[in-house]
Amino acid sequence: RAGQVVDYVEYGFQIPNQSLGRAGGDWELLASPTPGAVNSEAATLGVVANVRFNEWEAQPSSGDDWFELYNLDARPVDLGGLYLSDDPSLAGVSRFTIAPRSFIAGHGWVVWKADGHPDNGRNHVNFKLDGWGESLRLYSSDQVLLDAVDFGVQQAGVSEGRLPDGGG
Repeated sequence: RAGQVVDYVEYGFQIPNQSLGRAGGDWELLASPTPGAVNSEAATLGVVANVRFNEWEAQPSSGDDWFELYNLDARPVDLGGLYLSDDPSLAGVSRFTIAPRSFIAGHGWVVWKADGHPDNGRNHVNFKLDGWGESLRLYSSDQVLLDAVDFGVQQAGVSEGRLPDGGG
């Protein structure tokens, strides 16, 4: 019928040169793009436990606060349904839910704007970073802590991070 939605897909971060498509009846990250042909099989995904906070800036000289996640795994990881928070309390575990079908490339990065305005796009979280000190937390979809960073007072215009990428 005219005007009725017959299909849709909701998604967040995507990986360059990889596509979403139907595989086994579900929307999946495909192993390879197949425009005009039968979809490839679903991509082999890495483990969410290999995703780490990598870099953050709580006092940028201009623009919004931001932080970055890094994937230690060589394979892409599905971040959809994971939780991000700046609140280390039990109440803060599920503060921000990552959109479904949000992917991070193998040995890749994704950057989040910490501006408190998630309505500005899928890469914006509903909290800001505190330049006087803050916590960042990444939780699995079943609310198990995957990674955490606690930092103190930040220097204006200077980011802080882990070396090497994703390191301790």
